[in-house]
Amino acid sequence: LSVECVVFMSHHICADLRSSVKAETVRQALLTKTLICARLMSIQPPNYNPCPTKRPRATGGT
Repeated sequence: LSVECVVFMSHHICADLRSSVKAETVRQALLTKTLICARLMSIQPPNYNPCPTKRPRATGGT
């Protein structure tokens, strides 16, 4: 990525938080945003469970 592109992308992430965000946090946020935009990474909602536990089947015993 060009420097201009990185600076432009960082504006949306750290414009208001410049003084309270560490450089490493900004770097990780920019990398994550770039991966998501390139569709190399996806984010699931917080309640997403890719491996739900199996519930025991109800037995209809008489």
